[in-house]
Amino acid sequence: MKSPLNDRRSRLLKSTLAVGALLCVPLLSVPATGNTADDAKTRVLFIGNSLTSANDLPGAVTELAKARGHTLECEAHVPGGYRLSQHATTPGLLEKIKQGGWDFVILQEQSQLPAFAESQLQAEMYPYAQKLSELVRQGSPKAQVVFYMTMAKKNGDQMNSKFVPEVATYQGMQDRIIASYTQMAQQNQARLAPVGLVWKKVHMNQPSFALYADETHPSPTGTYLAACVLYATIFKDTVTGLPSASGIDPAVARYLQKATDETITSQSWDWGGTSQANEGNGTIPPPPSSSAAAEQAAGLSNPRNSDLTYPLPMTNLIPSEATADPATPAKASDAKSLGHKTSGSYSHEPDLKSPNKLKLSHPGHTPGTHPISHSTTVGRSTD
Repeated sequence: MKSPLNDRRSRLLKSTLAVGALLCVPLLSVPATGNTADDAKTRVLFIGNSLTSANDLPGAVTELAKARGHTLECEAHVPGGYRLSQHATTPGLLEKIKQGGWDFVILQEQSQLPAFAESQLQAEMYPYAQKLSELVRQGSPKAQVVFYMTMAKKNGDQMNSKFVPEVATYQGMQDRIIASYTQMAQQNQARLAPVGLVWKKVHMNQPSFALYADETHPSPTGTYLAACVLYATIFKDTVTGLPSASGIDPAVARYLQKATDETITSQSWDWGGTSQANEGNGTIPPPPSSSAAAEQAAGLSNPRNSDLTYPLPMTNLIPSEATADPATPAKASDAKSLGHKTSGSYSHEPDLKSPNKLKLSHPGHTPGTHPISHSTTVGRSTD
């Protein structure tokens, strides 16, 4: 026969279990966050050209992320020589953006265009950076737009130096690219992956490092540098201690990691209002307001054109109706599927041919200039 005390304990236990069961029902009906395969993936869309496809940059970023326990699902649209303006009118890519579901979308402009005259950027680059950024946010409201600041040509852009003299050297061209990408990130409230800034720092201090495969494209070492910067930008994490890549001297990899961390942690690179992990406590200054501020924070002493800020003056405009050299059509050969280990794909569209005579007609006015409405010779891009 049970004692009254045991009876009370038994009734209390049954009552507690019943209440616990009722409390668990609604919890079990709510999908778990961060535990499913889809929740654990970070979906990244790369939009660019051969500077992204060379050596499989998406795959390199994926491997670094994997080493820190992240799973990336990457897709890329990287036809050779493509500009943002061409991406912005490619039906297949626009549909992919519209479908949404992206966590990050990486935008990379053609290699030479960001160093061209301000008038040409206002007509041919900035509007399309804005259009793509807006489309990304319409399809994926929570997505982060990231601008991949590229490297300059190894020995400058001699072909276009008659239009913009600064691009005759690597440093002069890189300075203008740094400024243009800083502007694009500011204008579109996006993040900036300062690959070109880290590249310049390494190129100046360690010229023996083989960052280039040719005059334009990164070597495997250069791609590893870019991957470090993109990983750090996406995850707002340091890269020191990550594994080296196949064929890269571990000592070189450690140097690239250190250069990346010094630049990334020197200030915020996010104009989108999403704070860094240690922002807000006074350890990371706000994003740079100019390329000069960016270079100063990255530790570049006396960089060439260190006073370069935006908007750039309307200089180096060529008289109306002048004709540029025939432009080389974009090549899709660099956009082949790269078959990296991650879940993803590479897509490309037919070549878009550029006209032999390149003119810009820009009514209205550009900030800092007088109203204009005329044609002008512009720089041409070949890769």
